Amino acid sequence: MNKTETIQKKDMSWAHFFLLLFLIVLFRIFVLEPHNVSGSSMDNTFKDGDYVLVDKLTYRFKAPEAGDVVVFNPPASIENKSRFIKRIIAVPGQTIEVKETGTYVDQKPMSEDFVMYKSNKTFASTSLEDNQYFVMGDNRYVSYDSRYWGPILKDEIQGRVLLRLYPFNKIEFFPGEKEYKDNK
Repeated sequence: MNKTETIQKKDMSWAHFFLLLFLIVLFRIFVLEPHNVSGSSMDNTFKDGDYVLVDKLTYRFKAPEAGDVVVFNPPASIENKSRFIKRIIAVPGQTIEVKETGTYVDQKPMSEDFVMYKSNKTFASTSLEDNQYFVMGDNRYVSYDSRYWGPILKDEIQGRVLLRLYPFNKIEFFPGEKEYKDNK
């Protein structure tokens, strides 16, 4: 092997490195994004410190659904700049009421066995327009959610939780969705 061949291989490896780096950045921006759960508003589904991957691609092709656990930018009225993780309770076209007796979507009571800590302190009632989603934490007692600041817009949703990576003994795809669907 002469010096020319060695240089070509080295140049080729740098080109591959930058191509790979470029693809990783694109993947991170448009497909999957890591998120660290902060706080207890999603107890018992997620704990403070859980590490999840957020699917940023699916909602480009289909609308979010009730029961999806999503990560979103907080509404503009909120000073907190970190992203929130909550469950979609109602979708565009639905009416939601949160009362002392429970949560009602289109006047039908929701079965919410996945909610560990219920709260009867906050009341809300709204009809969702196009592009609006009503989100709440599974730990209703401490969750700061749509009951306080109203619905979020689809554009604020970064994606749905695809995979819990940590803690290692709780690794699973679409964590929290099974519990929701079992309650329908």
